[in-house]
Amino acid sequence: MAKEIAADKLLVEKALVSAKHALLVVRHAKLSDRRAAIKMVEQLLADASDYKESAVVPGGVDAYLAASAAIDELVQSLRSTGADSAPLWSKSIAAIETWRDVLTKTN
Repeated sequence: MAKEIAADKLLVEKALVSAKHALLVVRHAKLSDRRAAIKMVEQLLADASDYKESAVVPGGVDAYLAASAAIDELVQSLRSTGADSAPLWSKSIAAIETWRDVLTKTN
């Protein structure tokens, strides 16, 4: 039983690190030029942690999936020229913060 709890705590910690990393990347990308931002956010999606890490926490998977969907929507907007992506930056940051907060409450 103690080993399961320790393993679960490690999974939550790994997911929390991923959420914090995603938040830093998106905030940094927001301040970068469009091409650099696209590369950073695309790489973030490619390197995304497994949702199973967030599954240990109630609501973790939903928060992870919402953050992932918001980031994907942001990438699509950035790829299309002329699209106003300002609201999508805020949406992505808010979704990642929610994911982080869900994980933080149980850690």
